[in-house]
This record gives sequence, C-alpha cells and structure tokens, in this order.
Amino acid sequence: MGTLLLLGQALGQAEESLALDQYTLAKGPIVIEGVKANASGLAYHAGRDSLFVVLDQPQRVVEIGFDGSLKRKIDLNKFNDTEGIVWLGDDHFAIVEEAKCNIVIAELEPGDGGVSWKKAEKLKLDIKVNSLNGIEGLAYDPVAKRFFAAREKASAAIFKVLPPPPNSEDKPTSILMTLAGRGLKDISGLHYDGSSGRLLILSHESACVVEANKYGIELHEFVVMSNHYHLVFTDPHGNRPEFFRDLNKQVASAVNVRLKRFENMFAPGSYNAPKLLEA
Repeated sequence: MGTLLLLGQALGQAEESLALDQYTLAKGPIVIEGVKANASGLAYHAGRDSLFVVLDQPQRVVEIGFDGSLKRKIDLNKFNDTEGIVWLGDDHFAIVEEAKCNIVIAELEPGDGGVSWKKAEKLKLDIKVNSLNGIEGLAYDPVAKRFFAAREKASAAIFKVLPPPPNSEDKPTSILMTLAGRGLKDISGLHYDGSSGRLLILSHESACVVEANKYGIELHEFVVMSNHYHLVFTDPHGNRPEFFRDLNKQVASAVNVRLKRFENMFAPGSYNAPKLLEA
C-alpha cells in the first residue's frame, strides 16, 4: 500500500499547480532608487537576500533591497542589449544579450563595481534571432544545470539550453520546448520553480503570467494498480522519454528508501506506450 501511495503522489505532483490564480499583490509597485528606465530583468540572490536588476542602456546591474533602496551599481563593460538575468549560486549570475543570442556568465562579488565582457564565459545559442526579436527571458534549473531561454515575439518560443561539459569547446544545445502562441502576444520573462519543476512565463503585452511544466506533457488521467500504473497523456513536443525517466527514477528512489532495499524497482522491458486512436 505504501508503494502505491508513493506512486500516486509522484503522479499527482506531475500535475500539481502553483495556483497562480490564488496569488495576491502583497506590496508594490516599488520605485528602484537611481533607475529611471530600461530595467529589463530581475533575479533574487538568496545568500545576500537582495534583488539584482539588469538594465539596458546603460548596460548595468544594480543590487537593491526589497524596499527599492540602492545597495550598489555594477557596470557591464562591453555588454550589449542586456535583457535578462538569473542567479546561478554563490556570486555567479547569467545575463542574456538579446540580439547577440549570448548567455554571459558573470561573477558579481561583493564590492565589485564592474564586469568585463571579454573576460566572462559566454554561451552562444543556436537560436534564430534578429535585432527586433531576440532572447528576452532566462531561467535556470540548478539540479539539471540547464537554462530555459525565451524568444520574445513574432515567432515566440521557449528553448531548453544544455551547456557543454566543463572545459569543452562544444557549443550549447538549444532544444525547442514549446511554441508560446497559446494566447500570448510575447514572452518577456521566465522563472523556474525548482520545487515543482514548473516554468512561469511572463508576457508583457498580454499582461499575464502563465504556468507550464518543463516537459510539455499534458497528463489527462492516471490509475495506480497493484504492481504497475497506467497514464493517458499527450506529448506535443516529444519529451516522453525524459518525462518517464524522471518519473520512474523518482518513484524507484522513494520506494527503495521506504523499503530499505537497493534492487531495481521496475522490471526490464516492462515499459509500453501504445498510441490511442480516435474513434
């Protein structure tokens, strides 16, 4: 019975919502001290309990408190068209250059007053962009160590970005996750919620935030049997192998910990995914 409950919980979590419709405004809007315009991205640094705002024209990052008070300014020397920022851990951030289609890894140590583009690590994305339709939003999955990047509009889309191995000369791999044209006029920001595996998609022109799962899997029904389970799902973006890999890994780990064993949870060759035909 414990095994069935764990499996049911894992399947339920696959469709667990962040309930955005229940969110309310707690405070705001807040004026950012010393910034008149062109704030284009926002990140939270948990270690410093500060917000980091990236600006475009001038290229700069400002660290602020939750009341908007300015803590410091950090010039982004030789950066261009900076539109998004995400905290990676420690004092490392990733900053996206919209038209150049670059993710620039920068270390913003306490007391730094400037960062050099030439000395920073850069990931050149293989995504088609132009000066009017570039990479606007950026998010990061710290567990899988991958990025999510959003192309702004016209052909608005979200890409999963896999960085190359350390010390490799290979280029990052950009995988189209989902087209974002389901009622959104543009994509202006992204946030990845690690606890739920959900992406939050901000649309400026549609004035809304949309929640999506990282696989693009639409789970319709599931049932847990005595020693197996059944799912009915739609996979519009070809992410079925990744989805079931992570799901079965999560279930197997939880069951083995609970039962204090180390054997395989699922028998080899037990996976089967027939396609349902319309009547």
